[in-house]
Parts: sequence; structure tokens; C-alpha cells
Amino acid sequence: MKLLGLFQEDESMDMYKKQQLRELAMLNGTLREESPYNMSLSASPFNSTGDHGFRTATAYQEMKDTMLRIETIVAVFSKFSHFSRDSGKKPSSSSSSSSASSPESVNFSSAAFATLIESDDSPPESSPAVHTCLLVAQTLVNLRRNPDSALAIFKGFQTQGFRHDLFTCSIMVRILSKSAGQRKRLISLFSEIILTEGHFCFELTALFHVLSQGHRRSDSLLRVLDALIRAYAFCKRGEDAVEAFLDLTTAGFSPSLRTCNFLMNFLAEGSSMEMVMAAYHCMKRSAICPDVHTFTILIKASCRWGDFEMARNFLLEMMETGVTPDMMAYTTFIGGMCACRRPDLAIEFLKVIESQGVGSLAYNKVINEFCKQMKLEEAEKVFEDMVQQDVPPDTFSYNCLIKALCETGNLLKAARLVEEMESKGIVHDRFTATYLVCGCCKLGLYYDASQYFKKFKDSGIHLDGVAYNVAIDAWCKLGEMECAMNLFQEMLGQGVFPDKIHFTTLINGYCCNGEISSAWSLLMTMLDANMEPDLCTYNVIARGLCWNGSVNQEAADLLDLMWDRGVQPNAITYGIFIWGLCREGNLEEAEILFRDLEGRGIAQDTPLFSAMVFGYLIQGCSEKAHELFIRLLERGNAIDEITCSRLIRELCRERDVDRASTAVDYMLKTWISPDIISYTNLIKAYCQIGGMENARIWFDKWISRGLSPDIILYTTLMNGYCKVNRLQDACSLLFEMKVKGIKPDVIAFTVILMMSHHFKYGSSSTAFLPFNILWFSSVFIHGTRLGAPEAPGAARRASARLRRAMCPRRA
Repeated sequence: MKLLGLFQEDESMDMYKKQQLRELAMLNGTLREESPYNMSLSASPFNSTGDHGFRTATAYQEMKDTMLRIETIVAVFSKFSHFSRDSGKKPSSSSSSSSASSPESVNFSSAAFATLIESDDSPPESSPAVHTCLLVAQTLVNLRRNPDSALAIFKGFQTQGFRHDLFTCSIMVRILSKSAGQRKRLISLFSEIILTEGHFCFELTALFHVLSQGHRRSDSLLRVLDALIRAYAFCKRGEDAVEAFLDLTTAGFSPSLRTCNFLMNFLAEGSSMEMVMAAYHCMKRSAICPDVHTFTILIKASCRWGDFEMARNFLLEMMETGVTPDMMAYTTFIGGMCACRRPDLAIEFLKVIESQGVGSLAYNKVINEFCKQMKLEEAEKVFEDMVQQDVPPDTFSYNCLIKALCETGNLLKAARLVEEMESKGIVHDRFTATYLVCGCCKLGLYYDASQYFKKFKDSGIHLDGVAYNVAIDAWCKLGEMECAMNLFQEMLGQGVFPDKIHFTTLINGYCCNGEISSAWSLLMTMLDANMEPDLCTYNVIARGLCWNGSVNQEAADLLDLMWDRGVQPNAITYGIFIWGLCREGNLEEAEILFRDLEGRGIAQDTPLFSAMVFGYLIQGCSEKAHELFIRLLERGNAIDEITCSRLIRELCRERDVDRASTAVDYMLKTWISPDIISYTNLIKAYCQIGGMENARIWFDKWISRGLSPDIILYTTLMNGYCKVNRLQDACSLLFEMKVKGIKPDVIAFTVILMMSHHFKYGSSSTAFLPFNILWFSSVFIHGTRLGAPEAPGAARRASARLRRAMCPRRA
């Protein structure tokens, strides 16, 4: 009777299948009438793919072979797992009469052979697959009080070639769902079914129709539904999870709130917002009331997809439905605003809820976002407000500020924060060490970087491979390769396993110090350690070879090694070799290699093109460089900005302003942005030949692109105006500098001195008087007093000359 409760019967079942079911029930000692619940044919437990009419001796022999395999499995598990309660006991006469009514005492072998009985009046639909299915089901039922053994038998049948169907799977699921402690095994079973869907001939959702039997909200059914959703999540099947969720809820199955929250949280991590909303609306249709965790997940999903307005609406909906937001909901909302790059709104919201006891996590999110945007003043204000609200900053709070300060070069302030952490007893971590050591290296303070690393290491902090790599690179930059290798060996002793980056850093250090043989030996060490170098490592070796004048045989050997190891050289590799050939004066060989690669269509990318143009410039062939530059841009190829800037500089140095301006025009047409150095060189070249109209045109083009000229660009143009005696235009630029708050430097003072001489001796105009007043006003507003004792010598001399020119002695 209990076995029949595991599935439903379809009214359309043929008589023979019903007879087989009754025979199985009789083996258990009971007979149950047909279930009143209808089930579709696809959900029938007898959905077997076995052929009908197996009446031959061959079919009978196959059936016996199958039974022998099943008995072998049962025998093994009977020995180790106590397959049956009464195994090992002799059946007594008193117990034999009751064995028919006890499902636990039914012997599997007798049940198996009972179903093997063949009679002449058996219906033609007899199928060995049906018999096998019933025998597997009987075995699982006998083990229902021992789920571990049942699951092992279930998998053992599958290993022996048996193909589980909806009937046997539903029994196994029912057994595992009876106990909450079997949740992981149930999830594992569903995951296996999902990942090997070709081995199962039914839909997972059909299980619920078999298991429900009118009770669609039992505890065991809720556990099954939860396990199914978690299995889909484990298998990364978001769409399938939503589809199953919608189908089951539409069919009347009501999942738990916990399952709904888990599904939406899984979808929020990697699926689309539409899928999250589909699950949410389905949950509401099922009359499941959302809680604070539900709304927190929806807020997180909205912010993750950049829809801040939707996140705000969910927060309002949560309050309107009577759900009180907790601190995690508020923190998620604040984090969402920061993710949408609106930390200004986040700090305003933070001030509103400060009285509710905001934790450091919310403040840290705002500080981190301000630091990402390099708005250090705002980040420091939030940090100070955090302290004023008696919210103690933690390691993450300090690390955000330290990282941003180191990236902007404010190393002294970052070091003071580290000392402040020490004084307050806030522990450093590996990120603190890495940020500070990187900050020192960025400013070229490699020795200081090594000392800070030693200090952090001696303090007992566990430093990871990233921190060690930065410190190793610092020693390499100092040329202390022995210290770098000692640190590398120390890292091994600390249990930090090196990777390709560590080896590449050391190889680069040897190359930069001219020790090519040591670099090559370290490369061989990598290969001996079964650590395959990547393309970056090979390019570092190639650059070292070219820099040290070893482009010929050594470069060929390197290329052969790359091909042997299955690493294909790219445009950077060939570009390095072309640059090396040009650097050694082998321009013809470089041209041959470039044309060969171009003809075969190999490595046709920016690094290769830039290297050839740069090579021409190294050899002083600016005309060839310009021709190749124009040809490449006309074909749609790109040149890097450094090469473009070098080309314009060389053309301007030769006062070939026509080619230089043409190159800049091509850059603008192909969306390559010339830097301010290129504009300054071009304007300077026009000023040197007296072409002030063109110089002003390029100056205005720079401004029209929304970019701000610096003091060098202003000074260059003012100097050009002074040379052609257009003093009024020079004065206009000077006033413009003052309005924009650009502070003059020593060179600008010198140009101003030239202007004063022109006004004194070259013009009878009285327009200099207001200029004199405005200029000295601007000087004192900026806080710079000419001729001050602390000013540099050049500035003091310029100041003295300027005063003599502007304030002549009276007769």
C-alpha cells in the first residue's frame, strides 16, 4: 500500500500494467484501489521505452541477466549496508506469515523471480523493462528507512546500465525528502538529473504531480521544490529554474518564501532583471508575502542593472506594505547608489538614517566610491563624519583612502594613515602593505618600497604573492638582482607558490640590468618546473634581447622556442624585433620583415605599425615615417599615441609644419586624440616661422575639443605673439590665464619681461598702465611675490629686470 502511494495511475493504463502493479502490491501484503488522481500519460510510472511483445527465449534470457546484475548489487550492499532488516536471520514459521504484510521483510530475490513468472496466457504487452522497473522500485522501497543505502543502490542500478524513469526517480526523491537532513543528497540527485538530462526520459516538474497526491504544500514537497531550485542554481541554469518555478506555481504548487528569496538572489547575481521580476510577480500571484530580505534582493538587483529609480521604488514599496527596512536593506540601497556612481546621493541618504545606528559597511561603500572617482576630499569628509558618529573605521576604511592617496602620489599622507592605524590598534592586512609598497614604486622610491615591505613582513602580516611580486620588482628596479632572488626564495619558504608573473618580473629585471644569460636561464627553469611561459614572458625576453643588441641569432632562437611550445608571436613580438633592428641601424632588414608580414597578413595590428613608424624616426627618416603613417591611416589602421606624438615632434623640429598639421588632421579624422604635447609642438613650430594665424587656429581647436590649455601652451603662444610684436594678443592671453586661475611659472615671467620691454621701448601706447596694475594684482592674488628670498634665482633675476623696466629711475 505504501509503495502505491508513491505514484499515481492513469485511467488509460492497459490492463496488463494494472495487473503487474497489483502483483507487486500483493508481494507487500496489501492491495490498494486505484488512485482517484488522474495523471497524464507522460507522467505514467510505466513510461518505458522497452519494445512490446518480448515473448521469445532471447527476451527471457535478457531478463534473467538483468536480474542477476541486480542481485549482485543487492548482495554487495546487503553485506555492508544491512540491506534488509531480516537479512542474516532465518525466517521462522511465525514470521513467515507476517512477512507478506511487512514491506521491510519482503525478500528482493523472491519479488524479482515472482515477476519473472511467465504463463501462456500472459498478454502480449509483456515487457522485461516493466518487470525491471518494478523490481528496482521494490528494492528502493525496502530501503526507505535507510536513505544512504537506497541512494547507493539507486546509483548502482544506473552504473549497471539500468535507465531510471519517472517511476523509480519519484520513489528515490520521496525517500530523500522525508528527512531534512538529506537535503544535500536531494540537491545532488537533482543536479545529476539536470546535467545528464539525456539519460532521463521525463521532465523534472512531472515529479511533483507524482509526489503531490493532492497535498501540494506538505513539508516534504516544499523540501523537494527547494532542492530542485537549488540544483538549477548549482548547475547555473537560471532560465530553466525560472521556467520550472513558473510551471509549478501555475500548477498550484506553493513554494516557501525561503525558496523564492533564494531563486531571486541567484537570478540577481547573474541573470537579467526581467527574470528576477518574473519570479517576483509569480511569487506575488501565489499569495506569498515578501519580507525584508525579498525587497533587499530586489534593490540589489535593480542597482546591479543600473536602474536606480526602480531600486528607490522598491524601497518605497517595502515601507508601504508595512515591511520595516533593516540596516542591511539600507546598506544595500546605499551600495546601489554608489554602484550607479552617485555617492553624493548616498551620503545624503546616509545622513538621514544616521540616527538608526548605521554601521561601518555603509560608510565604507560611500568612501570607496568617492575614492574610485578620485574625489579624495569628499572621501575624507565621509571618513571624518564616520568618526564623529562614533562609528569606528575598520581596515577597509583606511585601505580605501590609502589606495587612492598612493594612486595620486600623496605618499606622505598615506604613510600617516598607516601610522594612525597602528596607534589605534587597527590591524594592517596584505592590501595595506601592497598599496603602500606600490605607491612607493610609482614614485620611483624603490628602496623605500623594499623597507616598507620588510616592516610589514616583520609585523607578522601574511603577505600574498602580489605583495611579494611588487617588492621583487622594486629590487629589480634598483638593480639588486641578488636581493630580488633572495626574496623570491623566501617567498617559497613561506609557502607562497610563484606563478608566471613572478618569473616574468625577475626575467624583466635581469633584462633591464643587461643579464640576458641569467634571464634565459630563468626561462629554462620555468620550463623545467612545468610552468609554461605565456606570450608576455616571451615578449619581455624579446625586448631584453633587442635592448642589449642581440637581435639576430638570439631572436631567432627565441622565435623557434615559441613555436615549439605552441606560443604564436603577435604584433607586439614582431614590433619589438623591428624596433630592435632599427635601433641597431638595420633599417633594411626591418623593412623586409615588415613587408613580409604585411604581405602574408600576419600580426597586422597597432604595435607592428607603430614600431615601423618609430623605427623610421629613430633613423631620422621622418619623410618615410610620415608617408607610412598616412598610408596606414588611410587603410584604417591605427598608430599608438606615443608614436604619433614622436612623429609630430620630429616634423616640427624640422619645421615641416605642413606635414605635421596633416598628420594631426588625420589623427582627428581617425579618432586618435593628439595629446597636449603634440599641439604644443605644432603651435611652437608655427610660432617659430611666424605663422601666428595658424598657431591660433590650432590653439582654438584644442579648446573647442573641450580641453584646457596648460601654462606651457599659453606661454608658447604668448612668446610667438611677442616675437611678431602682437602685444595686445599676448596681453589677452595673459588675462585669460588669470581668469582661468593658471599660475605663471618662471618661463612665463620671462615672456612677460619681454612684453614689458616691448611696451617701454617699442610703443608709445599708454595701454601698459592698466596691464601693470592687473598683473601685479594677479601676482599677489596667487600668493607669489616676485623677488622673495625663497624664490629661485632665475625668478629673482626676472623680477629685478621687470621692476627696472616698469619703474625707471627719475632723473
